[in-house]
Amino acid sequence: MTLWCKAWRESRVRFLVSIAVMIVVGGGFIQEGLTFLNENRSAQVTYTLLVESRVYGSMFPLLFVMLCLLLGLGGLLRERAAGTVAYTLALPVTRRQLAVTRAAMGILQVAALALLPALLVPTLSPVLLNESYPVADALRFSLRWTAWGAVFFAIGFLWSSIISGEYTAAVACVLTPFLYLPMMLTIAGDEDRWPAANFMEYMHGGRTNEIALLPLVVMTFACAVIVAAAAAVTARRDF
Repeated sequence: MTLWCKAWRESRVRFLVSIAVMIVVGGGFIQEGLTFLNENRSAQVTYTLLVESRVYGSMFPLLFVMLCLLLGLGGLLRERAAGTVAYTLALPVTRRQLAVTRAAMGILQVAALALLPALLVPTLSPVLLNESYPVADALRFSLRWTAWGAVFFAIGFLWSSIISGEYTAAVACVLTPFLYLPMMLTIAGDEDRWPAANFMEYMHGGRTNEIALLPLVVMTFACAVIVAAAAAVTARRDF
């Protein structure tokens, strides 16, 4: 329990700020689109389409993965800079346990962030806007967002384990998605070859409402491997 409380205290500010950012930005995107919706409402332009384009599409997935990357910051290197690493290392647990607990807390926070639109949009839309959005669709998006969000959290967690400079690690997190996409598209050769590998396309729903099992398995495995690598680096580092 002590490790879980420590992991929560370390990350709670970033998590709560992330929640606030998602609510403000997501609400702003919906508000911006309502005028267009009211002027162009038709069978092709609906509130459901508005939510999927403004909340689950556009630049919101990119903002989400940025927040997930920044949630991965922290750890023993940051504690060394703050002068609290001696206390943490004196706890009767291994460094791997510290790293894995912090990673588990972060992934739970990622899942909570991904679930936030699924809780707010279907619940508040009828009350505030007299509109409705399917809960099943919202949950489907949440699963997609959790899968890719966990991968990006793990990458931020790894950066935080190998880069000692606090601001340098943050810069590496910010640059990661912008470097990943062109590299992925170059390796794939065709953007349709690995559609799930394009996080923007996958998180927006792609061309189908179905959620294939294989991409979820691959992303879960990738997240586990990256977290294990970060834990191994932490276990070997001289503090």
